[in-house]
Amino acid sequence: MKSKELLKIIQVQRHDFLNHLQVISGLVQLNKSDKVLEYIKKVSGEMGELAAITRLKIPELKAVLLIAINNCRKIQAEFVYQINPDLAQCTTAGSVLAQGVDECINLALEKLSSPGVEDRRILFTLDEDDAQYRFKFGLPGLSSGEVEGLAGELKYCRAQSFEIDLAMTAGQGEIQLTVAK
Repeated sequence: MKSKELLKIIQVQRHDFLNHLQVISGLVQLNKSDKVLEYIKKVSGEMGELAAITRLKIPELKAVLLIAINNCRKIQAEFVYQINPDLAQCTTAGSVLAQGVDECINLALEKLSSPGVEDRRILFTLDEDDAQYRFKFGLPGLSSGEVEGLAGELKYCRAQSFEIDLAMTAGQGEIQLTVAK
């Protein structure tokens, strides 16, 4: 299942790469060297942002997050992320962690794809303290009722005994999964 989605990501990245080369080629042909450098800097910045995902020590979670970015684009949503730890000390099995995060993202995408939702963003934050990792999914486009309604739908997370918190914080819905280190 994930293999097909990862192959699709590779196809999209290949397409994007060729488009970038065409833009650079066009700018070079027009003698716009300042614009070439500006464009390369922009594209390099975008690639640098992916480093936060690619440095994670859990391959299954890397795959889930890369697929999330691609799936958000499909529904014209944005996956904004801030990842601090690399999860090197995580004792939860990678497949379990990835499936829990995947469940939250898929539920969020399902809700965000509704026609009435104007703010189509998932604001993902991964941070830690001495004892645990926190996976936060900010959903500014969802009401408190919609967020509370997700509680019964997080079946896998509940079965795996993730600590789950659903709340409205700073005017946005939020799902938080917490796992011990």
